[in-house]
Amino acid sequence: MIQVNSIEVKEQAVLVCLYFAMLPSKDARYREMSSALMTMSQRSDINYNTLKNYKDCFDPLFDNGRKGWHQSSLEQKNSYLAEIYQKYSSHTLSEFEEAVSEILGNKQIEICLPNTNQGGDSMDFSSAILAIKDILSRIGS
Repeated sequence: MIQVNSIEVKEQAVLVCLYFAMLPSKDARYREMSSALMTMSQRSDINYNTLKNYKDCFDPLFDNGRKGWHQSSLEQKNSYLAEIYQKYSSHTLSEFEEAVSEILGNKQIEICLPNTNQGGDSMDFSSAILAIKDILSRIGS
């Protein structure tokens, strides 16, 4: 089991790339790659194309029907990716699927904004933004 809660966001992004490299192109789950990489790009501040290149670096390691970046070894291309691969290579596809599902899962947070208008039922835009920033700072996002 991969404990995603204790993994930094950058490493989570690389795990998502590794998971999609494990999947054959014809696998229905592979169709979710673009969306998943876009999500991880936004969370990790790693460019989407960089994440796609990371996935391509992992492709030659699996029987997935893709060559990826096969011209040199993973260690020669990117030592960080090689380190992550070594760290997680003993995990099964189902463990990766569970971890990636947890990483990408949309945790629903109910946000109740305080009503700053005594007689009204809404708040002005700038007050709403300040309230949201305050809430996000308290939950660590």
